[in-house]
Amino acid sequence: MIFSCAPSSQWATTIDWDEFTFSELPGQKDFPNAGAVILLDEGTSEIFGDSKIGFTIFERHRVVKIFNGSGYRHANVSVAYNQDSEIEILEARTISADGKITVLKEEDIFDITLYPHFIFYSDQKAKLFTFPAVDDGCILEYKYRLSVSNRTLVHSWYFQERDPVKISRFSLKTPTAWDINARMYNIEIEGEVVNIANVNKSIRTWVARDLPALPAEVAMPPIREISARIAISPMGFDTWSDVAQWYHGLSAPQMETGYDFKEMVQKLTADADNDQEKLQRIFEWVRDRVRYIAVSIGIGGFKPHPAEKILENRYGDCKDMTTLICAAATEAGIPVHQALISTYPNGYIDTSLVSPYQFNHVIAYAPVLGDSGLWLDATKKGCPFGQLPWYNQDRLVLIVDDEGNGTISRTPMPSGPVNKTFIHWTVNLDTLLHATITGKSSYWGEPASETREVLFGRTKKECQAWVEGYLAGKCAGISLESFSITGLDTVSDPLTIHYTFQTRLFTSQTEKMALLNPGDISLTELPDFFRAKDRATPVQFRYGLNNKMSLEIKIPKAWDIQIPTRNDTITSPFGNAVWKWKTTNNIFQAMHKYTLQRQPVSPELYGQYQEFLDDIHKNDRVQTLLLKN
Repeated sequence: MIFSCAPSSQWATTIDWDEFTFSELPGQKDFPNAGAVILLDEGTSEIFGDSKIGFTIFERHRVVKIFNGSGYRHANVSVAYNQDSEIEILEARTISADGKITVLKEEDIFDITLYPHFIFYSDQKAKLFTFPAVDDGCILEYKYRLSVSNRTLVHSWYFQERDPVKISRFSLKTPTAWDINARMYNIEIEGEVVNIANVNKSIRTWVARDLPALPAEVAMPPIREISARIAISPMGFDTWSDVAQWYHGLSAPQMETGYDFKEMVQKLTADADNDQEKLQRIFEWVRDRVRYIAVSIGIGGFKPHPAEKILENRYGDCKDMTTLICAAATEAGIPVHQALISTYPNGYIDTSLVSPYQFNHVIAYAPVLGDSGLWLDATKKGCPFGQLPWYNQDRLVLIVDDEGNGTISRTPMPSGPVNKTFIHWTVNLDTLLHATITGKSSYWGEPASETREVLFGRTKKECQAWVEGYLAGKCAGISLESFSITGLDTVSDPLTIHYTFQTRLFTSQTEKMALLNPGDISLTELPDFFRAKDRATPVQFRYGLNNKMSLEIKIPKAWDIQIPTRNDTITSPFGNAVWKWKTTNNIFQAMHKYTLQRQPVSPELYGQYQEFLDDIHKNDRVQTLLLKN
């Protein structure tokens, strides 16, 4: 690989920018809430050669001014490349507040694997470096030139970041005959097009200026949905059928199977009563026995491994696990198709921009089963057959059938209160108000799936420690006597944790008086995350919640309860809540229930939403008094 970090004499000695001067740069007073400002972020992509022999050059130039420690994250930089590309030039320098230039040395640049914690093995590498002599008020500047050994369009550019941006520019140089399909999001920019007749090229340039920092808020929408950016459709993809045919060409050959594979499927489905039971067995086998590990090498970022190889290795990524399900279902005579999907964290799909880069996940679809087909994602180990994880629900997908035909569809959104948590405790108090408690916590839908993911792979002792910590968060001084879990190994709802424990601290008491707070058991921390006065983005939760707590306390005859009944409700567009208490023959019963809607809350309604959450919290904190008679 050709690589140079040797600085030119000008780079090491001269400060000269076309669009701003060193003496007139903005300071902290201009951006009082920022850790840095991006003075310039410029990218240029140029296509060379013809359809048989071609390459792409991508150049980037970035200048950042640091205000305080919050901006120091800009000092650590990684420049990605892979087996089809090489970094030809990379130079970086720090300019101190008084103008002193410190140039990055070549020996301080390191090669790394770009995704060491996300992808098990990848040929995606990066040059990693950190700027020298970083201090408040300094300038960080770097340039690089990346050569790619094919005619590749850069498919996206983000103009907006966590810190304010003064100038962000993206230029695309292509053959004049190329018809470029580009879309702007969350910003309006008229791109400038310049045709260069003597080289038969066109230069398209988009420039954004004076962009505010992206907000950082709890439960905000995905970055792709709020950031100023441009996306470009790759050449050769004019319709979604083109994307489907392309993916089918990669995946269909990988579904060819031999005798051992066919025998495995036959044994797995031999005594199943119907096709749905056959598919359930196939899905659960893949979910439970194939480890999720991403392996991305070259086209492997898009192309699944052969089904037989996945079966032999017992590991793979989403494409591999879906390919294995589809291949096994085909052997069982059940049509199951692959479906490309953009999960919730990846943002929405713009159907007017045809691009495989809009997708980040692959799931399976059985069109002839269930009421309107069955959707399957075996990568979520805690998700039962027939359910989709929250991030796959109500998402646009591209279904690719056995012939490579593509259909844009939408995954279902479950109706009704599917994501539920139900806690029931029976409490026996002795005359000293020491408590023996028998209870259970049951989960359905996503709470069940997420709790399974926490408990999977733990020993019984480790599960016990988790249960003890869970109970301690609801009741002080607990001593766990026993516990059991159902719906874990079988991955079926409800997931239920049964337990018995004792505590001397169930109430806060003196010799003659004790305070009892039933709401501690179901108290939500949600209001704590929404204390800011204002909101820039919608509050957008992953899924709706339906929580219920039922409590039965046997009060010793030596004590009298002072608030025997209660019936309070809150009704709101954001959800509703109910609190009911009653006492019969010294048995105190409490039921607390609240429902939170999934629908986004606009910034204009944020204040009302805060009041709604605070009202729930206030009602959960209502206490009852026990007096010794």
